Amino acid sequence: TYGKRVVSAEAFTSGKNFVQTPANMKTRGDWCMTQGINHFVLHVYVHQPYAVQPGLVPWFGADFNRNSTWFAEYGKGWTDYLRRCCALLQTGTHAADVAYFFGEDTPRMNGSQSPALPAGYDFDYINAEVLLTRAACKDGRLTLPGGPSYRVLVLPPSDTMTPRLLARIETFVRQGLILVGAPPQRSPSLAGYPACDRKVKAAATRLWGDAPCTPQRRSVRKGSVFHGFTLEQVFATLDVRPDVSHAPPELLWTHRTAPDVDLYFVSNQTEKPLECAPEFRVTGRLPEIWDAQTGTRCASALFDAGPHATRVPLRLEPAGSRFIVFRQPLGKRPSVRALMRNGETVASCDAVTQATPSASEPGNFVMAASVKPAKTILLPQQAARGVQNREQNFVVFPAHGNAWGDGHSGAGFSVGRNGVAVFEHWHQNIAPVLVWAAPAPIDRTVHVALVYVKGRPSLYVDGRLVQQGVASGQVPHPSSGEAAEFAGACEGLTLSKGTLTDAEIADSARRARGATASVRPAVAWPPVTYANSGALTLNVQASGLYAARLSDGTTRNWTVGPEPRSLKLERGTWAVTFNHPDRAPQTCRWAALMDWKEADDPLVRYFSGTAEYETRFVWQGSSPAARVMLDLGEVRQIAAVALNGRALGVLWKKPFCLDITAALRTGDNTLTVRVANTWFNRFIGDEQLPDDTGANEKGILETWPQWVLHGTRRPESRRVTLVNRKQVKKETPLHASGLLGPVTFFESLAIQ
Repeated sequence: TYGKRVVSAEAFTSGKNFVQTPANMKTRGDWCMTQGINHFVLHVYVHQPYAVQPGLVPWFGADFNRNSTWFAEYGKGWTDYLRRCCALLQTGTHAADVAYFFGEDTPRMNGSQSPALPAGYDFDYINAEVLLTRAACKDGRLTLPGGPSYRVLVLPPSDTMTPRLLARIETFVRQGLILVGAPPQRSPSLAGYPACDRKVKAAATRLWGDAPCTPQRRSVRKGSVFHGFTLEQVFATLDVRPDVSHAPPELLWTHRTAPDVDLYFVSNQTEKPLECAPEFRVTGRLPEIWDAQTGTRCASALFDAGPHATRVPLRLEPAGSRFIVFRQPLGKRPSVRALMRNGETVASCDAVTQATPSASEPGNFVMAASVKPAKTILLPQQAARGVQNREQNFVVFPAHGNAWGDGHSGAGFSVGRNGVAVFEHWHQNIAPVLVWAAPAPIDRTVHVALVYVKGRPSLYVDGRLVQQGVASGQVPHPSSGEAAEFAGACEGLTLSKGTLTDAEIADSARRARGATASVRPAVAWPPVTYANSGALTLNVQASGLYAARLSDGTTRNWTVGPEPRSLKLERGTWAVTFNHPDRAPQTCRWAALMDWKEADDPLVRYFSGTAEYETRFVWQGSSPAARVMLDLGEVRQIAAVALNGRALGVLWKKPFCLDITAALRTGDNTLTVRVANTWFNRFIGDEQLPDDTGANEKGILETWPQWVLHGTRRPESRRVTLVNRKQVKKETPLHASGLLGPVTFFESLAIQ
């Protein structure tokens, strides 16, 4: 970026139309921010000239336009998140230890990272123009105007460099820069040939010596040249510690720095909760945790201030992200090293041990999820060949093996109330390599783990081995991503290379059961914070005897009781109004929440748009130190919440939870939740009806129908949508939609 404050990028182009939502775009957006993007240009907003919905749609990009079911009315919650993130990531400059030289050959789309960057460090690319005209060496660091600086300059694996550039790099090394790479042998240009080659060899000799060998470290005045070293070895020699250490691979990060603040953005790239305790290369400052989704921030008291870094335990929700901001002096206030509840540790600064699969070999991997299926499936005969994937309920659809090459297959699995089927997909095969018939209907949430060892699958249900499959003869790979059409509830889908032992699988199942249980965690996060006065504040959601072990050797105790109040709306009357775009609103009264696609009424089953849920409940009153939270449970896809007529905000990702204290009354209350899905289900509903669109055999409109151009009555009045490029077929499975719950109210206590 060469010190530019704003780095823009076209965003969210790659993806299937009418499937992308804020929730499933978040990790990709977060990934972009950790790569340096801090200004998003949403793609694509299509002009809609006709009064048909959704109208004009390109084959790429998300449907950011006025005809979207969610963007215009509910998109602000998500774009507020992007705005907050981008504003913070435009603060100061990017902090990186390594500058990888891009090379002088063109055209080039990507730079080389050789030797590879170790975990815990960050980098920027730099080109010849900047090295020649803007860079300087200050205090042994390669420095650019505006603030960015680098401890190490790495050359790409190339035997060419122009004499002018090599002379400039030689000057930097003599001033104290660390250079990593092999000596160039000649100039890539014929300008000044053959003298140019002699100049390159002479400068290379001054830097690398007469007979460079590997590995070699050579001092050149104030600087050094490393040849044949890994960057781990270079950093160990220089005593340059990682910027972020003890971070699991699922946690991506980036670091911005300014004179008075260090700011780290961290992102959980998985759809499961992530607990970790990363160390940040900052000392003497207090860690604050800022949540760009909610706009809230707090000073965490749970941290360990070491001599070289500060460890900050984190507990991130699925696809969760936070900013860790260091700006206030640490002072003399003690930090919390561990928090116990009733004698059991519930939070600690100790490093978190991640379950690590064994060394990965081809055909070794694990796919696991907690699922509660809502339909039965066809259980074919287990076989190493065949195409038998009809009437399934895929948690993960098997990708075609050609993504990995000949002789490879993509693996996926389907879960129904009557059992599990595992499929591998390659040329002319979607083979049922493992099939298990459940001894009793699966009517609850179960943990399903598919473990491949040397190409052969085994199935574990709730940590117990129940079925072994057959090897297909291909090299299987885990397919990525939850299938959007899965009927039922799916939580914590994980795909990992390597294998796990039976004991590790059983432990994973136990932890999954705990994560999906209705029992709420005893503590909020962070569990202990500093008030503005500096006093320790305990943040909990359960009664008990709490003890915080402090860094000064003392202990702080709290007694919390009685149990914080909670209320689950398990059964009651929900008035659900479907706002049809082509007819009067339709109000249904439900005694329990349900998925729209399971409704008998086709107007509900195929509905796309916004439905408004309304129910009444009685709240008995709150504790003095309590904030009352609302958890909607599962929502497909996005929800706007109001309580007693007061709008409280938009929820667009898990957990669908917010603070309702300001609007809650003691006694009777009215809860209103507006839920929107995508156009997908209405597309499928329209395909059940006669076609009046004039689309060709590929589903593409070559011209608009006359009834659109002239504004006359539509021939098939029961159809709702019109799109220039059809998205589905008649038999395409419906997507889960609506407020699925369970809906829960609970108290969160803040006690000094």
